Amino acid sequence: MTLLRRTILGATGAARLLWMTVTRAQQKLIRMVVPLTPGTTPDTIARAIGPVVQAKLDMNYVVDNKAGASGMVGMGFVAKSTDPGTLLIVPATTVTLPLVYKTVDYDVINSFTPITQVASTSFVLVVHKDVSANNLQEFVTWAKSKQGLFYASPGNGLVNS
Repeated sequence: MTLLRRTILGATGAARLLWMTVTRAQQKLIRMVVPLTPGTTPDTIARAIGPVVQAKLDMNYVVDNKAGASGMVGMGFVAKSTDPGTLLIVPATTVTLPLVYKTVDYDVINSFTPITQVASTSFVLVVHKDVSANNLQEFVTWAKSKQGLFYASPGNGLVNS
């Protein structure tokens, strides 16, 4: 291959790379941050509303899971973002974390602006079939009669999602 041909091919490749970079910079991207792991209720909701948000806003949409510290990693990431116009969050732990942890690195009230409710969920309390409780009052009575109980939880300050 001659030097001229290599130069032309190199310049063509560089021009294409520059075009792709400029094109990507012009594209708008909505990042929906989920402060919990994939497969949780907030993650499922974020993925379900994605196509609607993308179509309505004519912008690309991506779910970005930023799990850790019972949701504080993702919540803090959004609170400190320098690009708030294209960054949304499905908060799962907004209110409970300051009640459980001494230090939360964002202001729960002033760091976020609610824009809409996208879903509501129900939670149920389930027990093993051998537990003699058919309602919450019976369960509390049963639990108080036991010395030590085992329970499952997704983490401190989290509701089961």
